[in-house]
Amino acid sequence: MDYQLLSIDENLGKDDVEDLKFLCSDFISLKKLETVKSALDIFQFLINEDLINKDDTFLIAELLYIIGCNSLLQKLSYTKVIVQEELPKRGKVSGYR
Repeated sequence: MDYQLLSIDENLGKDDVEDLKFLCSDFISLKKLETVKSALDIFQFLINEDLINKDDTFLIAELLYIIGCNSLLQKLSYTKVIVQEELPKRGKVSGYR
């Protein structure tokens, strides 16, 4: 999973990271989010909160889908269609985000 997360991080820009920070504000404290410099920082906080693990990376796929980085879904073995189908059952990001 580490290689996948590193690869995703390398393909995200500063604006993407800011979008991820906003979307994760229900899961990660604002104090912690203020320290975030990269997507890897966010991923580490999500791992620490047990929101993602090597067997379940759906939350990252959901976040990538929401910010429109659908081409990166393949790095987690997801497609846009699979994420769309799974969102009603597995989605964690608030609709208000």
